[in-house]
Amino acid sequence: MIGFYLHHHGSGHRIRGTLIARRLGVPVVGFGTGEAPQGWPGMWVPLAADDADVRPERADVAAGGALHWAPLHHPGLLERHAAMAAALQRLRPRLVLVDVSVEAAVLCRLLGIPVAVMLLPGERDDAPHRLAHGIAELLLAARPVEADAPRGPRPWDSKTIHVGAISRFAGRAPAADRAVDRRRVLVLGGTGGGGPAPREIEAAAEATPDWEWLQRGGTGGFVGPERLWSELSGADAVIVSAGENAVADVAAARRPAVVIPVPRPFDEQLATARALARLDLAETPDSWPEPAQWPGLLAAALRRGGDGWDRWEGDGVDGAAAALLSVYRRHGGEA
Repeated sequence: MIGFYLHHHGSGHRIRGTLIARRLGVPVVGFGTGEAPQGWPGMWVPLAADDADVRPERADVAAGGALHWAPLHHPGLLERHAAMAAALQRLRPRLVLVDVSVEAAVLCRLLGIPVAVMLLPGERDDAPHRLAHGIAELLLAARPVEADAPRGPRPWDSKTIHVGAISRFAGRAPAADRAVDRRRVLVLGGTGGGGPAPREIEAAAEATPDWEWLQRGGTGGFVGPERLWSELSGADAVIVSAGENAVADVAAARRPAVVIPVPRPFDEQLATARALARLDLAETPDSWPEPAQWPGLLAAALRRGGDGWDRWEGDGVDGAAAALLSVYRRHGGEA
């Protein structure tokens, strides 16, 4: 058995974890706040919330800088870790993939269970990240190795595998061409917050009368994956945040893109946007542009096209599953 800890902020961690779990071909157990994600292929252990009624200035949530989130005397945190420990004792998984939590990784390793950790973009050189990366037997990066900015060697480089983008739409055929008079741009939002306000999208649409604007996610409402793929792969251009899953879906669709980072801890999305700029894969303004900038941005995205996205992809979910199974077998797991 392989375990998965999947963070609940946004939907990306849960979608990515489910894709990998379904590809493994071995029993899995998942841990996370609330109910199991859609399509989860095995057992699921729902965890109590650990962020309600927390006053950070009194709770020493970072344990003096050694951790990221461990508020003192919090009943949800205690219940959460107790539930994980009890399930791990009962089920004895050979490996747990953590996407992503320093505290969950440390808990598993303290219980004698090997851990793999998703290596997210951004500045991850603080003490808690160094701890989690140091104890992990495997680090998986869902991006190409070229996406990481040049830097000096790190102790975990030898156990890091860059598998490229992981998308639920990988390998799908694009939608049929639309018979329309105007080009269409799709604004693709997520559940993590921080996207454009409706008035900002309206102003951008008014500045680009030759374009039809369609919004999905965020304040634009959500649709099922089949319809989303049809609209994504059929769009002439896509506007999206720099979250790893969002970028992976655009890469799978090979669409011209404007990728706009939203504020996230450790400059996660900013790092991804800068990588896309270095690789010349998308237009990457630092924030939502002024209306007058949109005609030029969309024109530039069209000129670039979407063929370059194959540089962002790789073995994806297959590579992630293969790397996990290698560690799993090393610890006595049977596939």
